[in-house]
Amino acid sequence: MYLTVHKRITYLRHLIVSLAQARDISKALLIFSHDHYDEDINELVQSVDFCKVMQIFYPYSIQTHPNEFPGADPRDCPRDMKKEQALIKKCNNALYPDLYGHYREAKFTQTKHHWWWKANRVFNELEVTRFHSGLVVFLEEDHYVAEDFLYLLGLMQKRSHDLCPKCNILSLGTYLKTFNYYTYSNNKKL
Repeated sequence: MYLTVHKRITYLRHLIVSLAQARDISKALLIFSHDHYDEDINELVQSVDFCKVMQIFYPYSIQTHPNEFPGADPRDCPRDMKKEQALIKKCNNALYPDLYGHYREAKFTQTKHHWWWKANRVFNELEVTRFHSGLVVFLEEDHYVAEDFLYLLGLMQKRSHDLCPKCNILSLGTYLKTFNYYTYSNNKKL
């Protein structure tokens, strides 16, 4: 399992408690991938004793490069600047706004770059995972798992061979940015 860790120790603590209560977790390897160095978080991760643990640290973080890429370079184009204005100003990436006409925001760029770095590091560079051919679970520090999530993941994998032989990604849940209980409960009555 690969856990992306930022700075939210309270959420991480809840995730670790939920993982500790999961059946068969002792068979897992948890790889904590950090994009921020924090002694308290490291101490928390090092206290995990219910399975094997490894920590890796994203080397190109905003914490270590606050005023240059991947951090916010003073020459970066402001997020909402129009391309024409950016070209006149000659700011970084003036020629390359995203599909919506926005320019890079360091904190979001770091999240994406950290994710790709972590995936490449784990799948291509770490000796301990190089020949792993089993299931992989990606989690973030603000996720929470059910006690039977590994069991259900195994069932899903077995059924997926019959139900969708070409499927190679399984999702154990969704991530709602907001949940409107009122709308949900009213829709259920219809």
